[in-house]
Amino acid sequence: MSKPKLVAAVAALAAIVAGSAAYASIPDGNGVIHGCYGKPGSARPGLVRVIDSPSQSCAAMENPLNWNQPGARGQTGPKGDKGDTGDPGLPGAASTPAVYVRNAQNVDLPADKNKKALVAWLDLPAGNYLVSFEGESDTFDTETARCELYQNGLQGTLLDQTGAESDNATQTAVAVTDVIGSASPFEVDFYCDSAGVDFNRMDGALTATAVAAVHSQ
Repeated sequence: MSKPKLVAAVAALAAIVAGSAAYASIPDGNGVIHGCYGKPGSARPGLVRVIDSPSQSCAAMENPLNWNQPGARGQTGPKGDKGDTGDPGLPGAASTPAVYVRNAQNVDLPADKNKKALVAWLDLPAGNYLVSFEGESDTFDTETARCELYQNGLQGTLLDQTGAESDNATQTAVAVTDVIGSASPFEVDFYCDSAGVDFNRMDGALTATAVAAVHSQ
C-alpha cells in the first residue's frame, strides 16, 4: 500500500473511533446533552453544535447550551370542574341481629319462698335487647312458681316478674318479656322459687335479641 493511502486509512479509522467515543458519551451519564452556540458578533452567531463533555468544551466565541435540565416548577393550574354523579351502588347485604340463648333443664326450685334459684342467665355486650324467658314449671300443686327477671343479679335492677298457676295440671307455661338497654356490658338473670311447693322443676330458655333502638310508648 502506498504511503498516501496508508495515511488516509489511518485518518479514516481515527475518525470512526472518535465518532464512536462521542456517540457513546452523548448524552452523558445523567442524560444531559451538552452543546455550544455562537455568540452574537462572532463569526458564527447562533450556530449550535453538540460536544462530548467533559472531553470537549465550548470555544471562546461560544456560549454553553445544555438540554434535559429540569426547569423551574410551574404554577398550580386551576381546579377542574366537578365530575358527574356516579350511579347508585348495589344494596348491601341485610344484617342479621345478634341473638343470645341459654337453655335451662330440670332446674330444682327451692320450697322456701325466701330463696330463689338461678334458672338461666346471659352475659351481654353493651346495647339494646329484647329479652324473654319461655318455659314450663313442673309440679303437682296449683301455684307452681314465682319468677323474676333481673339486670346484674339480685342486688341489681328488678326488670319484671311473673307467676304460674296450674289447674291441677302437672306442667304450666311461664313467660316474661322485657326491653333492656345499657351503655356498658351487663348480665340478665332469671330467678324462680317454687311458691312453697316441695317438688317443683323449671325448664325453658332465656333469649336476648339485639335491636337498633328502644322507643318507649
